[in-house]
Amino acid sequence: MDYDTTLFPYYANCDFEPFIPTAEQIDAYLDSKDPLLNRPDFGIRERSWRMGPYLITVEPYERIFQEAENLLYLERNSTVRTPKLYAAFKKERVDPMYSRANTGDTYDPFEDESSHRVMNYYMVMEYLDGFKCGYLTLDEISAAEERSGSQLRERLGTKIGELLGEQLRKLRSVPPENPNHYGRINGRRYMEAPPLFYTDLSRGPFKYEQLVKRLFDHAHNSNEHSEPGFFTILEDKLLEIASSQEAAPVLTTMSCTPADFAVRLTRDKNNEPIDVEEVVLIKWNHLAWMPPWYEPGGMYHKTQDLSDLVASSAMERMGKANMFTAAWFAEFRRKSNEACGLSTLRYW
Repeated sequence: MDYDTTLFPYYANCDFEPFIPTAEQIDAYLDSKDPLLNRPDFGIRERSWRMGPYLITVEPYERIFQEAENLLYLERNSTVRTPKLYAAFKKERVDPMYSRANTGDTYDPFEDESSHRVMNYYMVMEYLDGFKCGYLTLDEISAAEERSGSQLRERLGTKIGELLGEQLRKLRSVPPENPNHYGRINGRRYMEAPPLFYTDLSRGPFKYEQLVKRLFDHAHNSNEHSEPGFFTILEDKLLEIASSQEAAPVLTTMSCTPADFAVRLTRDKNNEPIDVEEVVLIKWNHLAWMPPWYEPGGMYHKTQDLSDLVASSAMERMGKANMFTAAWFAEFRRKSNEACGLSTLRYW
């Protein structure tokens, strides 16, 4: 796994009140719940639970340390508002699915539990009190507009996009580590999926020309019914700008969907939304250095609803984006996904 192993276990250097929960406390908290009702706190982020002032994410995968590494990098090198990372650690435990199965009439005292142990990875972050994930916020605003008959969708949707775009602008303003490096932070290769899709081809790290070739290798190899003429024209165009600022690496979220940011609304005395107070990007799994056209290209697919307003105003604020190039790349992503038999890769 590509991450700085010297960072972990990680504990922030600050006073904690209450103390950060241990792996044992987190496991006991989750195990105490009915497994059929043990659902994550989808109000903020999937696969995560609230424990007091903390948001706990637990996975059996090392990739959680990559996200923790990304959060630390942003904390130390940017002004982007992110959830505070308090701790990241791992601990082996008996698989809870086995523990639940090996009880009552099925209990076997001679069963060797060592063969049923799993490694869990834990991330303890700031719980963003008063926030909801983007999808829930957009749904709430739409419902409030229907009740009131006001123009909430246009006004608040635009405001969400402006605040989101400002966070993306701060992200894209971080100076590149190396003007010829396209990959994860600290000179590492990309993760397994975005931006290179699920294939066995190389994940870098790349120089600009290599990255463009890698993207189009995927497109050409995806399906015999793809459109080679269009792909060839766009590949030539993207290679033409290789020496310009349009190709200089910028930090990119790779997945700026409404599930990846949270919104805090201002409310009236009846708890109805009346304004937008803050927007925070909450998922940093795939943070990477990409050309400036990559992220707006993903956001360019629009629909005639609130999401259209969010995307449009975000792109106006995010900076370092040639929308003509982004539009071409958006069409590439649409055609590439269709060639793979996938639904269109949409951010909005």
